[in-house]
Amino acid sequence: MNAEARNTLAIVRKQLLDALDDRRYGTAEVQESVRVANAKESNLFMPHEEDTAVPISDDRSDWHRDDYRYYVAQKRIAADNFSEKRWNHLVAVRDHFRNKNYKGFAPLSAEQPASTGSNMDQSSHSNERATAAVYQPSNNLLRAMKNGLTAIRVALVVEFGDASLSKSDLLAAQKWVESQQNGSGLFEPHEEDKFTRAMQDNREAWTVGYYDQQVVDLKNYFSEKRFQHVLKIREHLRQRHEPGFAPQPKPQAQPSPQKSQVQSYGQPSRPTSSSEHDSDLSSVVKKILLIGGALAAALLVLLALGR
Repeated sequence: MNAEARNTLAIVRKQLLDALDDRRYGTAEVQESVRVANAKESNLFMPHEEDTAVPISDDRSDWHRDDYRYYVAQKRIAADNFSEKRWNHLVAVRDHFRNKNYKGFAPLSAEQPASTGSNMDQSSHSNERATAAVYQPSNNLLRAMKNGLTAIRVALVVEFGDASLSKSDLLAAQKWVESQQNGSGLFEPHEEDKFTRAMQDNREAWTVGYYDQQVVDLKNYFSEKRFQHVLKIREHLRQRHEPGFAPQPKPQAQPSPQKSQVQSYGQPSRPTSSSEHDSDLSSVVKKILLIGGALAAALLVLLALGR
């Protein structure tokens, strides 16, 4: 498994576990997301490893003792050992708590804000309207704006995969996102460690393989410095008309997101001229994307793979 695949799996697993804390998601939504994830990523689940300190228990009296300590421990273990057995057990425990309307687990309607308070302020400002007047965001970005910072970052990287978008278009997308963020940070501080590759200034090193590596590192550390670097590499490859990077004409017309129930949820990070619509998505998945939150972010990651 390459680095990008491992990174994608880590993101999806984390978002699935985070989604268990969002009371707007019922068991059907949670399990349907796992079904989609497992279909996209065959390595989603790890081999099960029993934790001797906190073994899986079917005794419901153990589940809610000491402020749900058992459930919290199982979630922590799942972060390191994301097995199908442990996942299904967590969902069963959570479902029991929801049916009992326990504090912190009682269901919320899809219209109510998540308890995490991650929903974005939808108010508009004059400078945002001015930016929108010169830049029309893609359906991919519009949908991501409802689903939190991780989804927004993924959506921006997905935009790199549209060969009809120029460097100026992508910079405009970045500025538009920042204008919608009400001052909250889009980028992380720049980091380089043993898990990332150093950025090369020598353009002779800017190959397709190097571009792919830098995209993986950008997903891990979404810094403005690396974002700009990836844009420069992409532009260099476009000017050289590398296969898959050559500029493509923009579509003549885009359907309005208000008039289309199901939109294209993104392209691969490698440029392509195609724009696929996920018309075969289940009604449950559509509901998740409308609700937003962690599950929607996970689905955006998966749908952006273009597999």
